[in-house]
Amino acid sequence: MKRFLALILVLVPFFVSSCKNEEKGVLYINGRIEGDEYDVATKYAGKVEKVFVDEGDEVKKGEILAFLDSKEVKARREAAEKAYQGALKEAEALKKEVELLKEKLAAQREKLREFEREVSLSIKVSKEKLKRAKASLKGALAQKYRAEATLEKVKKDYERFKRLYERRVISKSRYEEALLRLREAESGYKSAEAAVEGARALIKEAEKGVKLA
Repeated sequence: MKRFLALILVLVPFFVSSCKNEEKGVLYINGRIEGDEYDVATKYAGKVEKVFVDEGDEVKKGEILAFLDSKEVKARREAAEKAYQGALKEAEALKKEVELLKEKLAAQREKLREFEREVSLSIKVSKEKLKRAKASLKGALAQKYRAEATLEKVKKDYERFKRLYERRVISKSRYEEALLRLREAESGYKSAEAAVEGARALIKEAEKGVKLA
């Protein structure tokens, strides 16, 4: 750091001690000079490499007085430059990461839409199966009622033919024919019952499918 003095000459009253001298044309006087002193400092310490003004020179605001070779300033500038470059690289990496995340998000959204379509189709298929199962149960119940009515009639016929056969009113073949019809009616009724149970099982399965979907 360099200290400069800006001197302002102020004339003060003086006393002339001698008005004449042996040398012609020379006047010797006693006086006093006063001035203001200003300290000029820099924000950072450093070695002065070049000075642009001399002591006592008049300077203006903003004028460069000297050039400092500050190691601290250079070190801070280099550190700031490295930090800036590092931030740029990090920002670029984050930008690429954001783009990658956007691509992944778009892919996940497409998967979600595909899943929603599959679920919608699964619900539709399950509801259709349930509808068919209910219709099948309705038909099976109607068939069971018919088989049950047929069985009741055949049973009555068989009992009647059995009594007639025991009384030797009808032949054995007529009796066996009635017995065969009874067995067929019983088999038909069992088949109808099985169809009803099967339809009910299909309904339960279809209801599970709808619930799961």
